[in-house]
Amino acid sequence: MRKKTKKILVNIISIIIGIFLTYFFVFRTLDFTELTTAISDVQIHFFFIALLCMGGYLIFEALNVRRTMKVCEDKSIPFLESFCYTSTGFFFSAITPSSVGGQPMQLVLMHKKGHKVEHSSLALLIEVIGAQSAAYIYALLGLLYCYITKIQLSKAFIGMFVLGLIFSFAFISFLFIAVFHSKFIENLLKIIFKKNIEKRNSAVTKIQEYARNATYIKTHVPSVAKITIRSFLKMGCYNAIPYFVCLSLNITPGSIIKIILLQSMLYIAVGFVPIPGAMGINEGLFNILYTSIVFSYIGPITIITRLANFYIPVLLTGLISYITFHKFQKDNTNQTTTDNYN
Repeated sequence: MRKKTKKILVNIISIIIGIFLTYFFVFRTLDFTELTTAISDVQIHFFFIALLCMGGYLIFEALNVRRTMKVCEDKSIPFLESFCYTSTGFFFSAITPSSVGGQPMQLVLMHKKGHKVEHSSLALLIEVIGAQSAAYIYALLGLLYCYITKIQLSKAFIGMFVLGLIFSFAFISFLFIAVFHSKFIENLLKIIFKKNIEKRNSAVTKIQEYARNATYIKTHVPSVAKITIRSFLKMGCYNAIPYFVCLSLNITPGSIIKIILLQSMLYIAVGFVPIPGAMGINEGLFNILYTSIVFSYIGPITIITRLANFYIPVLLTGLISYITFHKFQKDNTNQTTTDNYN
């Protein structure tokens, strides 16, 4: 009970810090007259396209999870079920520090539906590896684009971006090792649980299951290719959102490729920030980055972009998560009742 209360307090404190940073970086210097004017001039169809891009982000992730589960279990799961897992992951990642709450809640749901933990964990790991690898490559291309086109980036943004690159590279490397080079992890677990043989054997067994599934996946090149392509499409959709937000405000920010590459740098720069949704830091770096390429309506662009890629999706995925948990719990209760009757 104490641990649960402590986690809740940490989450609340993190959100409060995020709200304070958002005010400090955005609302403190915001011209509310400009904001009101900008919102009244928004072209709804472009804003709707921005929301569709966010929907594409979730849909491509759902398709990747569905594909990997099919490889692991030799049977397809319904797309709607996979989309519920994706929505739940997004919601709990958004409201927990360092996005640590998403995958555990996805695993809980997948377990309730009768999927093995080893299969579910591997499916989510493969999805994360694909998405993070795509984001990393996009960010490097963004850096190259800035160098070629001589876009001047502030020292503050460059510092955060370099830190993000380092943390992302370390994270991706660890995931690759965990999935595709399990012997190293097995030896590490044997050292960590040297005195607890039961825990050690349980952990090693799961890692070996990962290894068997990973080997199976490596023999299914078409599936891996599809997952890789969808990961790039997924991140492309997410990073294109500011482009359509600018268009909704009658601002031409340049080519969509330019915005996708610059936004990918921002994605990496805030990825390691231990605040739910990188609130405050995301908005602050967004202002710094886009000031050099968009010379008006920076505040409104920042707020409307965050509405499209964070706040509205959090509300919608939170609703989906609630409905999903309620439905899965009801299904389990009905199944238990049926089993007892039989």
